[in-house]
Amino acid sequence: MNAISGRVVLKESGVGIPDLLVVLFSAAPQVGAASATAFRVSVLTKADGSFEVTYDDVDFACGDAKDRRPHLQINVLAPEEPGVPPQTQLLYSAAAPRENAGRTEQYIVRITTAQLQKAGISVPSEISADLEPAPSVVGRLNALVARQAGIVDGAVSAARQLVDAHRARVAGFHTNFQPALVSAVSKLPVAPLNPERIVGPNDSVHGKMVAVAHQGIADTINSDSPAKRAPARGFISLTPSQLAELKTHADANGVVAAAAVAKIAAGNGATARTTYVQALDRLPPCCPTTPSIDCADSLFDPPAPPVDPGAPPPAPGDTAIGSTDVPRFLGRLMEPLTAPEEQLVVGLMPVATRDTVQSSIEGFTFDPSPADVPAFHDFNSLQIAFDYVWQEAIDQGVLDLAQNAYETIVELGGTPDHPDYKGMHPLRGLTAEGNLVMKANATPTVVVRDHRGEPPGTRLPPPASPPGGQGFGTSTSTCASASVRGPTVRDHRTSVTNPVAIDDPVMRLPALLQALNKKLLENYSFTIYGANAQERSVNFGILNTFRQKWTPLAYQAGPLVKSIPLAPKQTQKLVITRKTTKKRSTKELENNLRVLKDETSSTNRAEQDITKKASTNTSFTFSNEAKGDYEVGSDTSTTTFKQDAAKSTDDTKKSFREAVFKAAQEFKHEKTTEINTEETSSDESVETTEISNPNDEIAVTYLFYELQRRYRLFERLYRVQPVVLVAQEFPRPEDIDESWLVRHDWILRRAILDDSFLPVLENIAATAGDEIALDEMRLNVSQQRCIVSELRQELAIATQQATAQRQLMDAVVYHRSGASSGGGILGGIEHVVSDVAGAVEKVGEFVFGGPADQNGSNRQALQERANDAADQVRDVLFRLEREVTALNALTETYTKALREHNNHLTEIARLQVHIKDNIMYYMQAIWGHEPPDQRYFRLHNTPIPDLTPTVQSYRVKFDGPLTMSAAPPHASLPRFGGSTAKLFPVESVTKFDTQFTFKPLSQVADLDRLLGFKGNYAIFPLLESNALTDFMMDPYVDRATGQLLDPSDPVNWSIDEFSEYVCCLKKKLTAEELQTLRPQLDAIYQAILTNPLRDDDVLVVPTNSLFIEALPATHTLLERFKLDHRMIDVKKAEAEAREKELDNVRRAARILAGERGDPHVDKKILIEGGGNFVVPTGDQ
Repeated sequence: MNAISGRVVLKESGVGIPDLLVVLFSAAPQVGAASATAFRVSVLTKADGSFEVTYDDVDFACGDAKDRRPHLQINVLAPEEPGVPPQTQLLYSAAAPRENAGRTEQYIVRITTAQLQKAGISVPSEISADLEPAPSVVGRLNALVARQAGIVDGAVSAARQLVDAHRARVAGFHTNFQPALVSAVSKLPVAPLNPERIVGPNDSVHGKMVAVAHQGIADTINSDSPAKRAPARGFISLTPSQLAELKTHADANGVVAAAAVAKIAAGNGATARTTYVQALDRLPPCCPTTPSIDCADSLFDPPAPPVDPGAPPPAPGDTAIGSTDVPRFLGRLMEPLTAPEEQLVVGLMPVATRDTVQSSIEGFTFDPSPADVPAFHDFNSLQIAFDYVWQEAIDQGVLDLAQNAYETIVELGGTPDHPDYKGMHPLRGLTAEGNLVMKANATPTVVVRDHRGEPPGTRLPPPASPPGGQGFGTSTSTCASASVRGPTVRDHRTSVTNPVAIDDPVMRLPALLQALNKKLLENYSFTIYGANAQERSVNFGILNTFRQKWTPLAYQAGPLVKSIPLAPKQTQKLVITRKTTKKRSTKELENNLRVLKDETSSTNRAEQDITKKASTNTSFTFSNEAKGDYEVGSDTSTTTFKQDAAKSTDDTKKSFREAVFKAAQEFKHEKTTEINTEETSSDESVETTEISNPNDEIAVTYLFYELQRRYRLFERLYRVQPVVLVAQEFPRPEDIDESWLVRHDWILRRAILDDSFLPVLENIAATAGDEIALDEMRLNVSQQRCIVSELRQELAIATQQATAQRQLMDAVVYHRSGASSGGGILGGIEHVVSDVAGAVEKVGEFVFGGPADQNGSNRQALQERANDAADQVRDVLFRLEREVTALNALTETYTKALREHNNHLTEIARLQVHIKDNIMYYMQAIWGHEPPDQRYFRLHNTPIPDLTPTVQSYRVKFDGPLTMSAAPPHASLPRFGGSTAKLFPVESVTKFDTQFTFKPLSQVADLDRLLGFKGNYAIFPLLESNALTDFMMDPYVDRATGQLLDPSDPVNWSIDEFSEYVCCLKKKLTAEELQTLRPQLDAIYQAILTNPLRDDDVLVVPTNSLFIEALPATHTLLERFKLDHRMIDVKKAEAEAREKELDNVRRAARILAGERGDPHVDKKILIEGGGNFVVPTGDQ
């Protein structure tokens, strides 16, 4: 058989050319010449351009007998077409025939693209489909598209039916269960008082806020009913000329247009719009001066020339004495003279008694030092224009878990909406139905509770085998063989598995219920002012700042702390320990100030601690910044239009004063002083001191009293500032996860309320790295356990082999000796050797069946093999011990790391619960740390209402002026302006258009000055007061002068302040000026004394100091003899003193007698006359 094959391909791409005619024939040796008897065959190329021809030798007829093989010639022709000349069909012809062709010949013919195109043949493509005609391809594609569309539509329809069926099964969750669950877990009342102010899940915060504002303007602000809006009553200062002018613009009810009041205010220099109004200093003449001010005063107001005082007059009691007075002085000295046996005129008993000590303690006071200056503490009252817009954020995770549990129960055949659970809490009903479903689907398998505490009835899944084989690095603890699989290593991710990801519904349901109950133990809902990332509610208000002045008074004695009695000459060591017990929040806040110790400084003054405590007790949501040389406290309260401004300021001052006094009482109870005594010893402390009784006849009791400080408190309205409140978006409970903690950990570390959370915040970012490290450690432990398991199996096999060899040798020996081997020997190898008898026989032949020398050599070989088996057992045992030691070390390390990791996760969960419980505090800290520029770009486009007043006027009570003026009395003097203005009651009447436009927040408020927070309201000062805040400020502002007035007490003098003011006027004014002001001063003083509600009070504050008072005993401890001897000693001392006094009288008499000589001269030598004289020896 002969075979000729080949391919015709396109030269440029190598793609086969189909349907070409290949002609093969036997040719003469000359090229192209064919004999008459030539062999000839033709075949078409296939789709891939290949062709094949087979023929037998008989098919070949040679013209020459010598030719045994044909000379093959190949031609490739194009398809035949009518009218095409045959010579144009030839595409290829071999240049020379293959002479004497073999039985197998192959061809590869390459034809160019140009040849095919010239012959009108399509150029073949690599894709067979390209050969198909275009209409056919298009039709087939259209059919394919229609088929695919039908399949997709059918699949979508089937999936939609499946989804609709599932939706129908669980429709009860959305229609019945979820609303009941939301109502059950919500902290809002079932029937809220103002449901229109609550932002629902699908409500717009901005729309709700605008609706509430419209309603507030229409129903409250524009209302004339005192029950809905308290009258805005204040005062206005008017001079006689201003009063007359204003009356010309008033109607019969005293109503004056706002334009007329604004004209008077402009004449006084007051502006129509303001950023804030602050109280003025009432003592400008008495303010501390500087050298330059003193110089100017000496120029414009020179002092009066000094008056010569002349010679000083004689002091009272100075009288002259004469010689006749000497006997009288002698009589006075000798009159008390007594005998030694008589009693002393001056006794030896102590002067101090119990009554005198008691009187001394009760009257103990000493004035403050010049360095003690008044301290100022500010607290605030916030008044809101519109009603709040509320919003409740419920943990979506609770609803999602409840939905998954609901759907799982339905999937298992349960009915969570069963009538049996009607009236029950939805979650209790869900749990009850879940337990019922789990019991119905329970399998009769034995479940063992392990250390993880899975509940009974829970089916634990078997460990999954990793795809693609096993080995080190896989996520499953398996060994290379199932027969040596080691125990499963506890995964650190077991406790945090998502229950939704569990495939088995029977296993998923208890996990869902457990997670749901755990979720409900946390704080799962927050009630806040309406805000989200797109919209936020806003409000207007005024911030009233009240300043409390603490004037230090005298010190006084406090309670008795300790009494120490000392015997005569006794010395006692004294240890003073002072303890201050503080509440946890205060302690932790102060401890954490160490983070900011480089930025702030603080003092330990008691009044600062008390005001801070009072501010915390009244409100801790408003922050206040201290600027200046005074200390600042803070307090925030909220009022509305329904409360009168005068009553509001009175109540605010009263509440804060009560809070201060309560805080002072708590401060007293928290401050304890302990004094312990101990015997003198060599072990002394630097905090110890010694006290002793210097007397040797009487005992002394030392009394230790606490030193207390008195302060006089006085409050005054200090500043009124218009503000805008912008609600800040709040995180939902489910958002407070580890990522949220990592994002804000630097702020939380500064503001944390409990120091025990600081280590958690320090290491929370390392949790992800711990997960990776634990995963690798778990894999290492699993791999090591696999190695140990394999070695144990290898040791068992080696031990069995060694034992079997030894027992087989023993059996051979017993068998050859004819003795019984016993079942113990042979029985030990039955599980290793199946034919024990045959094995014994063969080994016996091997050991004893040959020549003696050969038998010895065989026995030696068997013994060496047994020794090798024993060595192998020892080697495997050594390796096993080494790997077990390594496994124990790895297990211990992994267990320790796993324990620490789980403890860390528990601490993180504890921190999350703490954050949720105090979320408002921490969110205010986070907002407070936001950079001002970032806050600006986040809030600057917030729409703020722009209200337009429709009615604006004032109702002035012209016939009821106050007897006192708001200005200090000295302002009525000509050199201080000569103001004669009086205060007139006034009521502001303003109404607004209920329809208003909006402005961006950046055009209304100063976003760089964050004043503080009220809940999630951020408080910003207005750049300029608007019509609404002007209306709210009317009771506090004198619209004629623009000055601040307290509507509850427009004069508002304290007794200390007025006394200082009067003393100042006495120094600065002339007698005539002071006499002119006397009626006004008397009236103010009388008003202060007769005011039933005094604005000042005295507060007693403990200090950290003690003072000691000594109480001597009333009885002496000396014997009678010693007492009498002491009396004689006293008499002796008295006689010596009397001798000195008599000598003084004698000297006075000598002076009166004209003797001026030295009274101490014992000998005087008088030499009269002239000449020589000699002085006796010893008389020099």
